[in-house]
Amino acid sequence: MRLGTDRWMGLLSIVALTSTPVAGQAQERSFHGIHAGLEASREDFIGGAFVDGVDFLAQDTRGVISLAGGVRYQTSSGLVLGLEGTWGATDGNLELDDPGRGLTIAYGNSSQTSIGGTVGFALERSVPILFFAYASEVTRDFEVSVTQDGTSLDQEDEQGMLRYGGGVEIRALNNLHVRLKIGTGRADFGAAETNITPKKIIQFGFGVTYQF
Repeated sequence: MRLGTDRWMGLLSIVALTSTPVAGQAQERSFHGIHAGLEASREDFIGGAFVDGVDFLAQDTRGVISLAGGVRYQTSSGLVLGLEGTWGATDGNLELDDPGRGLTIAYGNSSQTSIGGTVGFALERSVPILFFAYASEVTRDFEVSVTQDGTSLDQEDEQGMLRYGGGVEIRALNNLHVRLKIGTGRADFGAAETNITPKKIIQFGFGVTYQF
């Protein structure tokens, strides 16, 4: 289920209000407040096209460069809760060729968005470090071109994929952080007949974040 923009903004406002440091609080909170950054990742892509009652899927791993931003709340005990959204430029063009059916499908994609949450535990030491788990939904729109036995038609496909996993973030220099994520994802195609069963693929990303 995808969170709407209004709901996302409401949650962001609530967490931002709670992110104001308490007066006189001496405990350092290195992962508290608003953050923004850049991430390079390798992710699972699945495009779909309906032909003769079958959802023809193509799956591959592709590169993504994302702008990320969000807000986190860190308690005095080290618990960290966060919300984060991204916009990414993708290398998301996929292809499927089925000579037995005289079928060729091209799936075109160049961008994606995601929204999700994180929960983790921070260790405040000489080099502060955060261990976290994440879950998010990524949305991609594909422009689909289907050619079968010399006949062509165009379709549009919107794919929502749940991503989840874990990671680590380190404060490297003042407010500049580096993070590493690794996980997997799943897509639900309901009761539709598909040409393949999508595989579980490991996804990973490396990012640089500025903590305001």
